[in-house]
Amino acid sequence: MFNPRRSSIIFSNDAAPAARRSYGSTSHPHVTPLFEGAFEPDMLGEGYERCTIDLGVDPDGETDIVATVVRHLHQGGNDSNTSTSPDAQPSPRSAVLYVHGMTDYFFQTHVAEFFGNQGYDFYAVDLRKCGRSWRAGQRWHHITDLSFYDVELDAVADYLLAHDGGAYDRVIVMAHSTGGLIAPLWLHRRAQRQGLAGIEGMILNSPWLDMMVPKPIARALDPAIGLIAKLRPDMPMPPDNLTAYGESIHKDFNGVWDFDRRFKPVKSPEKSMSWLSAIFVGHRAIRAGLGEVNIPTLVLHSSASHINKPYSEATNHADSVLDVRDIARWAPALAGPEGSVTTRVIEGARHDVFLSEPTPRAQAFSDTAEWLTQLPATTP
Repeated sequence: MFNPRRSSIIFSNDAAPAARRSYGSTSHPHVTPLFEGAFEPDMLGEGYERCTIDLGVDPDGETDIVATVVRHLHQGGNDSNTSTSPDAQPSPRSAVLYVHGMTDYFFQTHVAEFFGNQGYDFYAVDLRKCGRSWRAGQRWHHITDLSFYDVELDAVADYLLAHDGGAYDRVIVMAHSTGGLIAPLWLHRRAQRQGLAGIEGMILNSPWLDMMVPKPIARALDPAIGLIAKLRPDMPMPPDNLTAYGESIHKDFNGVWDFDRRFKPVKSPEKSMSWLSAIFVGHRAIRAGLGEVNIPTLVLHSSASHINKPYSEATNHADSVLDVRDIARWAPALAGPEGSVTTRVIEGARHDVFLSEPTPRAQAFSDTAEWLTQLPATTP
């Protein structure tokens, strides 16, 4: 039986060149990962390990790209499915695959440990050019087509599900903010390519499903942004100078959370018009509906928004990044006819509901735990 404690993600020498030739095309490159013992201690400390996926040549023309996988194995890990009874059946082996947001990386150890207490191993991906995966010569978080992320996300999902018959029986995809746009679109494409066997649920924490401007303006901007992105792809977006959310959560300002501000600065780094166009394309796909994502989905978001304003006490009790009305409006489009979407409004939550003040944070965890218990049983 495959043991994830002694495994890591790399690419075989024969698979990598084919992947590199395919990145710039519209067809999805199927990359076959190999698994060897190269996980190493992560900066998060005891109980956290990481390994790096070499993704090769960047389709967006910057320096070679990598992704990073950080894992936390709950006590007993994936080796604990044993019983002294000859009639006992092993319990399903379960994992979470976590995707961070924009100007973000994985640091939320309390979230990993919550899922560990629910019996889930936790795997987080720092996407290309983000967090641990940023390399010199790259623009932070820069991408011109959200489908490029399918390479690292498929690699990790295949690692969890397919190696030696499958390390895990159940994988739950979890994503935050921009990750909450990236992940459902990836699952929609994956379902069309190969189905979603083994991926049995999705949790979206304040997903970015529409632009935070009046909708007539957003719809008018869409084709214009696309045209500008073709003519001047590297043209910078107008700066927003918004720092309220970061100031509300980091311990050096008004918050209690300690994270690396190189990877998650209070002010978002400059973005290009080609990146913004990719976001508009993603939002358009959400509005069209994700008919292939036929899995249970939980959407968590705050009860109110407080955006485009400097930090104040109100910032601590609302989403200061997204318009929660957009999340509520488009959440039903995230699942196909055989899927389901459950939306839970967390009173007084921040943009990342799991970085909220204690009471809404506890509610977010409680709602998540309840939803997990309602997932259909998995036969190991």
